[in-house]
Amino acid sequence: MAIQSCHPPSIDIMPVKQSCRKITKWEIEKTQKAIQGLNSKDKIERRLIRREDRIHKLQLLKAPIAVSELRRLFNTISIDKKKLCCNPDVQYPAIFRVNLTKKKCFLEVHSPKQILLIFFNKDDHHTCISIGAFKRVYKVWEIMQPQIMAYATAKVPEGNKWKIETAGNEDKYLNLFNRSTFTVRLYANHYHINGNNNRWQVLLMKYYSLTLFDFLNKIREKKMNLLSDDVKLVLALKIMEPIAYFHKKSVVHRDIKPENILMEGSDLVYTDFGFAADMDDPKTTRLFLGTLSFMSYEVLLRKYGNTFASDIWSAGCILWLLFSDEEYPWYELLDEDDSDTLSTKERIQLALDKMLEFHENIPSKVKKLQFLLWEMLHLNLNYRPTAQEVVDRLNQMLSDLPKEDTYDLSGELKLKSQTETLLQKVKNIFSLFVYENE
Repeated sequence: MAIQSCHPPSIDIMPVKQSCRKITKWEIEKTQKAIQGLNSKDKIERRLIRREDRIHKLQLLKAPIAVSELRRLFNTISIDKKKLCCNPDVQYPAIFRVNLTKKKCFLEVHSPKQILLIFFNKDDHHTCISIGAFKRVYKVWEIMQPQIMAYATAKVPEGNKWKIETAGNEDKYLNLFNRSTFTVRLYANHYHINGNNNRWQVLLMKYYSLTLFDFLNKIREKKMNLLSDDVKLVLALKIMEPIAYFHKKSVVHRDIKPENILMEGSDLVYTDFGFAADMDDPKTTRLFLGTLSFMSYEVLLRKYGNTFASDIWSAGCILWLLFSDEEYPWYELLDEDDSDTLSTKERIQLALDKMLEFHENIPSKVKKLQFLLWEMLHLNLNYRPTAQEVVDRLNQMLSDLPKEDTYDLSGELKLKSQTETLLQKVKNIFSLFVYENE
């Protein structure tokens, strides 16, 4: 198979960042043997076929790089593979700068079989997923076994106790919950160090197409009743079940909001555990953390720190956005992206007044959903239900709804669970939104 021959892109052999972990001699020898095995003549043709297959898959995954440049990149990697992948003076994973004809990009090398293609451009919405106060999240492409991954990176300066603790929380809780279905899948986490001895935390995670924030916004933009009540109840359960799981493990998230809930099909998972903490730790309830528009009444008042009850308040705000066509009364006042001439202190006071007004209008217990939301947003944290109680009550509401029989093509009644049918509806709506984004 002919490969287009042209001047190869330049790859700086000395990494711009490398791992803080020291690579053992055994690991280097293992990598060298793996590379030697690729150089035998009888494998060259298969290697070229695999290369073209990788390029084709990367194009399907919409990697922002031309086919000709991908071929040049693979050629250069093949030529410099020993220097890139098993340099005894480099601690892996390491980042190398690549100068392409149109774009500057980077390769993060983990091993000969795992190399990431990264574009660190915060202004490119195609490759930069989000920019937060502590970290940035990029979309990256694994080029040896092509797939898209999410790549979160945060600077962790020495002596900055808050950033060190936040990074430590991400490490601790993503690893703790990594075997569960309730959190984003963590593939790897490590720390880089650059030439200025700055440390950077890296979290390599499964990529999700949308956040719950994106999903709810698109539902509103359509101005159509795309989500029936039963579908909303299933989504509410998907939001609450992970919280019940975290609380059972004595972990409070402390930053529950739609932007921190990722979606793929009907799967919802939580991310961003930088503020998370163990409730067994006495200092947990002495801190006032979170995002203003989802922050609980007592935390805004600086009366009590974050507890399980403050997570319930935040979840109640999300359920309001899910079930209602309107935002809750104090949302805009506390929205940090909403420009306003009022100071933060003034906006918080107005929001507290709105919360008091809402609390005085007690809904009838007959209206089960409205009453549940009122309880979740109760001003007294001791009167809020637990996450498991919310899950149980949502399940009861779902079971009380009339059920629709589903038939197959032959007219036979299909024994398909109600939840399974409703989740398929969520998947269909999700697919529509993802297709629109492409």
